[in-house]
Amino acid sequence: MINCNREDVDIPEIKNQRWTTEIYKKLGIIFHNKCYLCETKEFNPATFEVDHFISQSKDLSKKLDWNNLYLACRGTCNQYKSASFDNILDPCSHDVEKLIIYELTRGYFKPRFYATNPSNIKITNTCKLLDKIHKGNNKKSIYKTKTLQEVIRIQASFAIAELNHIKQNSPNTEKEKKEKIKNTQKLEQDIKEFVSRESPYTMLMRSLAERFEFKYLFD
Repeated sequence: MINCNREDVDIPEIKNQRWTTEIYKKLGIIFHNKCYLCETKEFNPATFEVDHFISQSKDLSKKLDWNNLYLACRGTCNQYKSASFDNILDPCSHDVEKLIIYELTRGYFKPRFYATNPSNIKITNTCKLLDKIHKGNNKKSIYKTKTLQEVIRIQASFAIAELNHIKQNSPNTEKEKKEKIKNTQKLEQDIKEFVSRESPYTMLMRSLAERFEFKYLFD
């Protein structure tokens, strides 16, 4: 999850639950064309489902409330959240980038999520939901999450290779130094893209970059 800002767009007209292109477009701007839970990114925001952050079953007045509409993956993240995870952090009003500790394990790049304050129910519930989304909690959901795990693993592998390349042994000659500076600048630009809020799985990729002390590349 990353912090998102609803003030980036004007409130669109909402007449019923038939979500218009304008609604999807503006939600895409707010959430960077990403699922607000797992951070999977799509070119077209209409690929996602519109999730009611506060479930309609608990508060029908939130059905057409613009501030209650979020983008979430079809059939997975939206389904995993359901009404049972209403009491979670809101990335539009909580600093989810600091309240949750994001981690990718060494070797297999398994996602892990920890609460900065384990006594805070919203934070711990959010971590539980993110764990469920990324690892599953029964045979069916464990199988469904394997695709997400593999996509994250591949992206993390590319990122870690570039991070390692920058940290390689220092050059000896002036020519080697100049070449390394040139290569480093290009690699740093690539890393900026990996850890940008516009990229998929931002917070997990940032957890890798922080290991190598590249936090200064974050937007």
